[in-house]
Amino acid sequence: MKRDPSRAGWGLRGATWAAVLFLHIPLALIILYAFSAEDKSYVFPPPALTTQWFAVAWEREDVWAAIGLSMRVALIATAVARWPLRAWRARASSDATRSRCC
Repeated sequence: MKRDPSRAGWGLRGATWAAVLFLHIPLALIILYAFSAEDKSYVFPPPALTTQWFAVAWEREDVWAAIGLSMRVALIATAVARWPLRAWRARASSDATRSRCC
């Protein structure tokens, strides 16, 4: 029986899932500890959950400065990434117009 070439083999699938878990498990732990009520040390599982740390962070000026910087970097990166695409589309449409007119 032939294998479908459009489907990945079990080795590639296993490696993909290992990479996904390697990246997402630490993120899940960080999110869990963000809600921890323990302020002195990390205890697993957290003894209680709270959102008090978010209120404290929301009031700090350096957090707002970091959020503002992140937004500016994101906007600049988006503009830089879209600029070549826009130039390519303009060139492609002008090439199509030239080929049709003559």
